Amino acid sequence: MGRVDTINAAHQTDDWLTHAQLKVPDRLSGHEALFDHHGVARTGVLHLGGSIGEELETYIALGFRNILFVEPNPVQFEKLSAHVGFWQSWLDQLDRLSDSPRHVRIAAVCAAASDADGTSTLHLACDPGESSLCEPMPQFIETQGKVAVDTRRVDGLIAAQGFDLKDFDVMVADVQGGELLAFQGAPAVLANLRMIVTEVNYQPRYLQSASEPQVDRFLTDAGYRAVLQRRATPWVVAGDTVYVRSTNSEGAP
Repeated sequence: MGRVDTINAAHQTDDWLTHAQLKVPDRLSGHEALFDHHGVARTGVLHLGGSIGEELETYIALGFRNILFVEPNPVQFEKLSAHVGFWQSWLDQLDRLSDSPRHVRIAAVCAAASDADGTSTLHLACDPGESSLCEPMPQFIETQGKVAVDTRRVDGLIAAQGFDLKDFDVMVADVQGGELLAFQGAPAVLANLRMIVTEVNYQPRYLQSASEPQVDRFLTDAGYRAVLQRRATPWVVAGDTVYVRSTNSEGAP
């Protein structure tokens, strides 16, 4: 898909809404081949730690039909909600004009993915993308305050938004040390996914955060196996790992 240059979005003010570049950013660059190789149908993507939805255009371009963002930071969520609302409206208009509608559903939830429903403290980093339920270590991350946020089990979020478990085959987890908590609250989702792209910390940056071996052990026990690791250099303290759930035809991971 190419550049969209003439979107009518007079009611919006953000430049990225009026001129959106549909492209594949670094996080999912090259993953199309992985999708095909591992039989990922791109039914839907569940993105934990969605920020303002920077990957939304990518998910649309890759052909995902169900897209759900989960973002706890209320300031970031306000921007995410506008982003999602714009694209849902635009895609709905295209469906009404098309002989072959795509029926893409996009939604966003203001909550933190965790192992229990309730409330918790979100530590606000100066870089919003580094905010976390886990307390940041000051030598790595500068903070600017705290805010109380709702925590939700991922399994419950799916039904609450009117989705079915089978609407999603990919999860992206970018929750800054809270990966294990999020996965522990998603046993039903994990049993239905095909692929997980998760950030992992090779060096602790948050107190009480999950280590890379802990995340790997949990996902391995859940039937997943790592197939790709993305780390810029050996000195970078965090990176992404792609996990795939083995099917019966493939045998045990």
